[in-house]
Amino acid sequence: MGNGRRLSEELGTRRRRENDRKRETRRRRGTDGPRETRRRRGLGTSLSRARPPPQVQKMKAVWTDSDDATCIHPGHPLISGSSRVLNSWRALFMSGGMPQLRATRQKVVLRGEVAWVTCNEQAGDEPSALEALNVFERRDGRWLMIHHGAGPVFVGSKPE
Repeated sequence: MGNGRRLSEELGTRRRRENDRKRETRRRRGTDGPRETRRRRGLGTSLSRARPPPQVQKMKAVWTDSDDATCIHPGHPLISGSSRVLNSWRALFMSGGMPQLRATRQKVVLRGEVAWVTCNEQAGDEPSALEALNVFERRDGRWLMIHHGAGPVFVGSKPE
């Protein structure tokens, strides 16, 4: 197993432990919000939870299966249609070019049956990161992603 993969697994394990500790602290303090608030907060992490390579089936569960699905990977043109979007993720996972990302500065906005999540995604100690926008739509009681777009930024850049 390569050093990069070991580092990625170790970071994922640390993140899970940290999230478990935070969740337990909130539960003990009674500061967990209402069920719908927790569900909306979960939208921001849905994509990152679906990313460990090669978790294409998890990505399929997060994304809508309609032709209005769109995705913009950094440096690439718009991809339209659920099968093309999923194939693009499959290609990223299979190429080994999909590092484990850590999402920070997540902001969720809910407007009726549509929600969008903005966040910063960073891989380990890389000197750059991605700013991402994920758009979800509630269909048949489930939140499904209809758009993902990400672009590179320098880690030292201050958010506006």
